[in-house]
Amino acid sequence: EAVPFLRRMGRRRRFWDIVYCGTPCNSDYDSLLKCFGNGYSIRPGGMLVLEHPSDKTFPESVGLLKRWRIIEKDEVALTIFERI
Repeated sequence: EAVPFLRRMGRRRRFWDIVYCGTPCNSDYDSLLKCFGNGYSIRPGGMLVLEHPSDKTFPESVGLLKRWRIIEKDEVALTIFERI
């Protein structure tokens, strides 16, 4: 449901400074990152905070996103990307 929403917001030119994405363990992270990396929803200089299982890793950059920080606690992690 998140990817169609992001595409609609992209067509409407809606942007946010901070986007938190607390996704369930079976989420399609690749599709989410592709949308965000293409510039959907996050204002330049804004941040994406992606919650995920700590054993899941992401590339250092995805399109317009650059990984800034990873915070891990137990089995959950937050990966923070900055939109460049």
